[in-house]
Amino acid sequence: MIEELPCYDDLPSYECTVYKEGYVRIKKELSVGGFMELKNRSWAIVYFKLRGTLLQMYKTKGSEETSERISMLKANCGMAHNYTKHDQVLRLCLESKEQYLIRPNDLPDTVSWFEHLQSAINISTDIDKRRMPRILTLSRGTNRHQQRRTVTLIVGKTQAIVPILKCQSQK
Repeated sequence: MIEELPCYDDLPSYECTVYKEGYVRIKKELSVGGFMELKNRSWAIVYFKLRGTLLQMYKTKGSEETSERISMLKANCGMAHNYTKHDQVLRLCLESKEQYLIRPNDLPDTVSWFEHLQSAINISTDIDKRRMPRILTLSRGTNRHQQRRTVTLIVGKTQAIVPILKCQSQK
């Protein structure tokens, strides 16, 4: 005889804890496949809306139509150390080899966008295949085979250690 298990009709409540929106400057560095973006190499001001694992770009805050939707699955985010024209520029690298330079308004905004983008990346993978999240406030030791460079951003009493991402090889 099969024993009956209790039935739970109500699903647990869900609240999206990764949410941020605001204006940033953005420049597409590489397009799909890792090819150099040739047509528009200037900075554009866009309205970012990050909700969970989806980053949406709008031309203005109240706009209904997204100009681009980006999944954070298998993405990577860090400081664009080799971009020297502006300070505090983030680099977002996607699985499709697309790369974006993101320039928030100031240092606190840069740290906030990095933390939110990194959180979205960390939760985007299937929970069974997910690696442990990177700890943003503690530096890791370096391995002699793989040296990971970081930069420390300090805002008030908050300190964040952010990985440096170099531009992928361009075709």
